[in-house]
Amino acid sequence: MESGNVALVRTMVDLFSRGELEELLDRFVAEDVEFDYTRSLSPDQAGTFRGIDEVRRFWQALLDPWQELELVADEYIEVRDDTVVVSSHTRQVGRGSGVEVVARGAMLIRLREGKVVRWQLFQGKTEALEAARALT
Repeated sequence: MESGNVALVRTMVDLFSRGELEELLDRFVAEDVEFDYTRSLSPDQAGTFRGIDEVRRFWQALLDPWQELELVADEYIEVRDDTVVVSSHTRQVGRGSGVEVVARGAMLIRLREGKVVRWQLFQGKTEALEAARALT
């Protein structure tokens, strides 16, 4: 049976893939959220973004170059009662070029009272799981 946190994160991934970012932010993201994309391989996406307004701007910048962007969760792993790791891939189609790109990665998502307080990008599931297990 799926835990409440995994179900919540599954809903968030679905909202992101449907482009319903405002609903995702309103329902599931804490005001003091921190998005850590320092491990991104794309220099224009790498960084740490704090608070809903910065995350909103980051997501818009992330989506702008793409005609389509789909986030697909391959596996949800509840590591602790407040932490879920998602092994995933994205499929993007370039705006104008039509070039399709597929990228694999993982996210470590920490929750507090049903809202995301930290969303951290990793290049793979193993790295994300190691980071999650090292949390105190």
